[in-house]
Amino acid sequence: MRRLRQTATLAFALGLSAPGVAQRGGTVPPGYERGPAPSAVELQQPWGAKSTRFQYRYGSLRQPLMAIRGMGMRRDDSWTANSVARVSHVKIMMGACRDGGQTSRFDANYAAPPTIVFDGPVALPKTDPPAAHWGQINFLPFDALYQHPGQRDLLIELCCRETKPAGRYSLDCVDGDSVGRGTVRYLDIAAGCRDEGGGFDAFFRPPVTDARGRVVFEACAGRAPRRGAAALLWSLTAPVARPSSVCAGLRLGQPELAIPLCTDAEGGVASLAQPLRFCYSVPPSAGLPVVFAQFLALGAAAFPAQRSDAVRLATAAPTAGADVSALYSLQSHRAEEGRLTPYFVPVVLLVYD
Repeated sequence: MRRLRQTATLAFALGLSAPGVAQRGGTVPPGYERGPAPSAVELQQPWGAKSTRFQYRYGSLRQPLMAIRGMGMRRDDSWTANSVARVSHVKIMMGACRDGGQTSRFDANYAAPPTIVFDGPVALPKTDPPAAHWGQINFLPFDALYQHPGQRDLLIELCCRETKPAGRYSLDCVDGDSVGRGTVRYLDIAAGCRDEGGGFDAFFRPPVTDARGRVVFEACAGRAPRRGAAALLWSLTAPVARPSSVCAGLRLGQPELAIPLCTDAEGGVASLAQPLRFCYSVPPSAGLPVVFAQFLALGAAAFPAQRSDAVRLATAAPTAGADVSALYSLQSHRAEEGRLTPYFVPVVLLVYD
């Protein structure tokens, strides 16, 4: 049985070299050796509890013949919590992309059969919040070299059979479009606060800003009273602490907007598969706002009012976008087809001869 491989934590972001590997290296896309990428990975990632298949295309690696002997991925600098240590069983392949870019079929995207550069268990180390350790890179040496011809886009594929324990593992990522992808920060989720009526969970996706100043964000909630009245509160002022010695939760003081809603038969407001979608425009002279939002389930005789965690939604200006794309399936590491997206493509450090 293949022995467990321990991923070494190496300071490539500082220009140091690793013993026993080639001295040349760089990131794809280029330019992120010393600074974080503008996007945060959320749900779409190869390291998961389920069987997954991810294939990433990098269109900026057009160099002469190079022998790639290892790769690394960096933790996401905007992740606000620890990522616990995990063991992932993964097969990594590299190859040249076909003319015309990626399609929805994994195997059809290769111009020639790919090279299996690694196949076995990988130890993903525990990572700390970014305030303590930014730029932490997990480096993995390959079992076999990949000779990249350089005339075509590079494909990196990760087929993950299983990861234990279950949970997310954050990665520093870029986007392949020109939108500005903001951030979501849950302000009081660590306090474990629950109102008298029970819990009320909320989920917000990062707001997206296009070149015309239009901002779109998506949200959903759950575990509220069933078939009851609810609202989404919206404010430009920061939440304040609840006046309670028991619960340290936050609440919006005077929200500028309250959108009336209804919970369904399961106590939910929309869902992850079909979230609520909101859109508003920001004049160019107004700058990029930071807003706060919170779900509220209105009280009744049997159910006091419940508030979800308050969130901080920071918008971001549109960017130039990188020449990247991603194809993924969350169903199986042997999936033949997947979903093609320009979002959340990891910054990868390549070490080569």
